[in-house]
Amino acid sequence: MKIRVLGTHEIVESYEFASIHGDISHSAEETMKLLTEYRDSNDVGLVFVDNMTFKDAEEQIIGFMDKNQMPLILTVPDREGNIPDNSKFFKLLENLIGLKI
Repeated sequence: MKIRVLGTHEIVESYEFASIHGDISHSAEETMKLLTEYRDSNDVGLVFVDNMTFKDAEEQIIGFMDKNQMPLILTVPDREGNIPDNSKFFKLLENLIGLKI
């Protein structure tokens, strides 16, 4: 299984240094298109989504996670270093992995 990163230019380039490839997203529609492509490829198991990108498509991403077991989507800090307090996101993650976060 592959790992991908989805987000701003800065975040994607940063992860490239760790040999994690990704795609830059400029809109919620583009984010959802890329997540669908990752799901359909059947070889992507984990997608890191930066906070800015997650905020732009929060409801759609949560709906996507609710309907799809793979890939697992994790929010990572953006260039400002913040991770959102997304109770819906963490509740879904708790249900997926069975642990309280």
